[in-house]
Amino acid sequence: MTTPDRSTFRSRRPRVNAIVALIIAVAGLALGALFLGVTERDDAVLWPAVVFLVLSLVSAVIGILGFRVARGGEGAAALAAPIRVLSVLAFVIGAGGAVLGVASGVSQGSFAAVSVGFLPFLLSLSIMLQGALLYGAAEHSA
Repeated sequence: MTTPDRSTFRSRRPRVNAIVALIIAVAGLALGALFLGVTERDDAVLWPAVVFLVLSLVSAVIGILGFRVARGGEGAAALAAPIRVLSVLAFVIGAGGAVLGVASGVSQGSFAAVSVGFLPFLLSLSIMLQGALLYGAAEHSA
């Protein structure tokens, strides 16, 4: 059995992953603003809305760093560590936000908040995937 090469899980086109990360950031910002507007009727949706806004910030930073990786050069390999940290941070924020969203929905009896509570976790998984691909591209550029 052969061991897989470390460079196999990477993006061959990091610019595309950077654009996708920015699109995810815009989608997270739109969802966060939408759910902040809903908080007038349902206070339990506040936590998922805040988590969406924070995740959109993390995704935007990953996208910006992804453009620097796509540009290449000597500094691209140095961006591997910040991209890895931001990818893990996106997962932790998404998982914590899902727990907070579901817990606040259950405690306040809001079915909408319980269902919305799972969405930050799904968004964080997509951010983490883009970050992992960009991390592989940055590590491979060394």
